[in-house]
Amino acid sequence: MRLFALLLLLPALCAADTVTIHRDGSCFCVQGWRAAVPLRDGWPRLFRVSVQSPIGAPLLGDYAVNAGVLCFNVRYPIAPSLNVHAYFAPPGVDPVTAIFPGGIAIHSPSTRVTKIYPAVDQVPANLLKFYLYFSAPMQRGQAWRHLRLLNGKGNAVDLPFLEIDQELWDPEHRRLTILFDPGRIKRGVLPREADGTALFPGETYTLIVDASWPDAAGQLLIATHRHRFTVTAEDRTPINPAKWQLTLPTPATRQPLKIQFGEALEQALAQRLIVFPMPGELRLHPSATGLSFTPAEPWAVARFEIGIDTTLEDLAGNKVLRAFDVDDFDAITQHPRSNLYRLPVILRR
Repeated sequence: MRLFALLLLLPALCAADTVTIHRDGSCFCVQGWRAAVPLRDGWPRLFRVSVQSPIGAPLLGDYAVNAGVLCFNVRYPIAPSLNVHAYFAPPGVDPVTAIFPGGIAIHSPSTRVTKIYPAVDQVPANLLKFYLYFSAPMQRGQAWRHLRLLNGKGNAVDLPFLEIDQELWDPEHRRLTILFDPGRIKRGVLPREADGTALFPGETYTLIVDASWPDAAGQLLIATHRHRFTVTAEDRTPINPAKWQLTLPTPATRQPLKIQFGEALEQALAQRLIVFPMPGELRLHPSATGLSFTPAEPWAVARFEIGIDTTLEDLAGNKVLRAFDVDDFDAITQHPRSNLYRLPVILRR
């Protein structure tokens, strides 16, 4: 049905030998075919611009229709060493392919790893994930060629990560989520029994991000990045907000209310799953081991509750009042009764 609707919107097509692709700087346009109706989701299926091959990593850019001419504007420079493939394949016409050399306004390499989360020196042996942040968009499909995890002796750890084809990028391709293989984390499953855990308590490891990783413009990273950390015992303890340490502000002031969690929480979740009942600014510590909240208006003498979604996680995936996995012989003493934990706060003069 979607294809039929797409065909209805497309104009009459010209013969394949009259359709050509031209390049003007960073702009690639289809000539000899008139694009009468813009298709928000359809253009990438019809017209694809990529590097190295027609099925290579697509370049980031924007589609536009100018006087009936379909164009793709590349958003970032293209390295001279890369060929650019433009591939146009509307229904009813043989595909048209054009190959162009690179060399679009290239500059010295500048993309780098800006930070790696968790931003703490010690992590539990059942750590679930890393977040890699880059200063500019990166190419997809490159991660597993350019990431390595080394043990304290400098040897590569064998297959520590869940190497899925669909890499977990944010929409801007500047943050990559790297998952440890959950089969080597959860107790009582075959991969853990057969291969053991990827991380061992007391050991030191280094995550290597190779400089040979190309960004979205085809440029390599400015330098190899190394993230060194030490591993502690596995963490199977649920999050218990009742044990958090609160530093209360003085009423009639805008002093921040501070919370120490006693451990590092999952950064992205903590920023949106801990909610105060009044307007203000919540700042998570860089290490995600605590937060501060500054109200928009001065504090009043009052009793209120901080809402904590029970899907909040720590670095090992333990949730509020619920461990990531529960061994058959472990006793479960607490269950969250709803999806919201309410942490009471009383402000007095």
